[in-house]
Amino acid sequence: LKGVSRNLGTAFSVPGARILLAEDNQDMRDYLRRLLAVRWTVETAADGHAARTQGIPIILLSARAGEEAIVEGLQAGADDYLIKPFAAQELLARVGGHLALSRLRRQSENELAERARLKLSQYILFDQFRLAASINVHLDSLDDAREALALAVQRLQPLVRLRQLAVP
Repeated sequence: LKGVSRNLGTAFSVPGARILLAEDNQDMRDYLRRLLAVRWTVETAADGHAARTQGIPIILLSARAGEEAIVEGLQAGADDYLIKPFAAQELLARVGGHLALSRLRRQSENELAERARLKLSQYILFDQFRLAASINVHLDSLDDAREALALAVQRLQPLVRLRQLAVP
């Protein structure tokens, strides 16, 4: 279990990560900032309205306990819900976990976008190959038609000469 704990601790460390902390109580905001700043860069906001939360994980810290409050918080868009008072280690573990998941999600999205770009490039190359093959087929057909026309003209030349001789 110690090895697993060490691996999780390493996975959740996410060096260089930034935390946006929104807390209306100044004392609690200062405490949380000090606690989180040991591991991550922390930006603070006085409340959720002042914080821009698009695309970042949200952990809701609330004094409201009970299943109804938790469900309400999660339905409001929070990724996690932690009831006050909370253990500092639990908060650190949850923040680290969400940061690690967020980083993995971003990496996956980037990989999928790169795969999509490569797939599009493959389709474009395939279409270019098909177009070139079609042009070559048409050029070959034109060459064949030119050769057939030249042969027909060559075969008709004796008839044209006969006609010229027959008409005074």
